[in-house]
Amino acid sequence: MQDAIQTAVGGNALTQVLQGERRYDLVMRYLPKYRDTKEAIADIRLLSPSGERVSLAQLCDVAVADGASEVYREGNQRYVAIKYGVRDETSVAPSRKRSGRSTGR
Repeated sequence: MQDAIQTAVGGNALTQVLQGERRYDLVMRYLPKYRDTKEAIADIRLLSPSGERVSLAQLCDVAVADGASEVYREGNQRYVAIKYGVRDETSVAPSRKRSGRSTGR
């Protein structure tokens, strides 16, 4: 679930493109109209364990909140810490701290 949201909103490198001897990450993410508002993020569709497509809003409350005021870096890449917890394999609630990676592209 975290990877799907990261890819949709922040983008993830899917592969690399070679140009001469240089390598560039090929990053995929949703178009701005599908990720720039709280409502758009709440409507991100995820695949449930049963194969059904559900919106993020069906799984959790999506809200805008103040967060960390510094940029975390690891291995020369920025990342954002996301807090959430798993009650069981089919439900999610805020509590545990996990790290979501973002390359800032």
